[in-house]
Amino acid sequence: MAAFVIKVYTDNDEVIPGASVGIFDMSGTPIMSTISDVDGFALFVTDENQVRVRASLYDYSFPENVVLSPDDGHVYNLYASLNEVAPPLDAHICRVYGQIRDPLGSELPDRWKMKVIRVGTVGDAHSHDIVTGVAGINHLRGQVSIDLVRGSSYRIGPLPITRYGDTDYEDMSYADINIPQRPTARLVDLVAPCASSVEADDVISTSVGVTHLVELSTTLSDGTATDKSNAYLISSVESLDIQTSIAGNVLSIICFAAGTYTVKLNSYTDASQLNGIFYRPCVEKTLHEIEVECGP
Repeated sequence: MAAFVIKVYTDNDEVIPGASVGIFDMSGTPIMSTISDVDGFALFVTDENQVRVRASLYDYSFPENVVLSPDDGHVYNLYASLNEVAPPLDAHICRVYGQIRDPLGSELPDRWKMKVIRVGTVGDAHSHDIVTGVAGINHLRGQVSIDLVRGSSYRIGPLPITRYGDTDYEDMSYADINIPQRPTARLVDLVAPCASSVEADDVISTSVGVTHLVELSTTLSDGTATDKSNAYLISSVESLDIQTSIAGNVLSIICFAAGTYTVKLNSYTDASQLNGIFYRPCVEKTLHEIEVECGP
């Protein structure tokens, strides 16, 4: 029996979290699969002498014919290439792309019909064109690439989803999305936004026993600002001598001993903030660090 790790990298030696990685025996029978963690690690255990490796993550291309002879305790590197999405020629348009799968993780059949509905306007602010309200979405087994007007709102669907925690298959659910002011955007970042950046003080000074409040400005992956940073961020510290919490857009810090501490603000998704429909597991990523200098 061998327990080994596959570490997933980009061609530029950057780790890839959230990749689906699986091992199969030489006849193609699945052995086990998992998701690479925040450090790109995927742990496997097998008694096979040789295994085939398959990995997938939208935006990346992985090698298809990887064969390993598992060695207990060994770390194997798996490299992937980032698929660049060409931006549209029109500077007022954002190219929205992504992969849509059914609740079992299967590719959508090409006969699945989806549409996009423009919300709140019937014209184009950048031209004298008349823009109709509804259009069909072409896709290839669930892969979509659609050009939408920046700064506009749309409704997209129907999406084959289940409600979080339920088993009922709901094939008539629509998602409202806001189009950011940038040339390209991943569909998942618009359907279920997560924190993409945080602005806050880099260094603060406080005293033991005093609650210090820090204002947070959090931007989501759809380009919008949120007044509920607590739904998208989690604070972490490495000492029991300091305690932190987030309420709305305010970070509270209190120290119980003098010293210098580091508070990390990490991306986080609270499923309840997504109305229980689109649950997006969010790999924790440090977006901002605050150095706390606490005096007596």
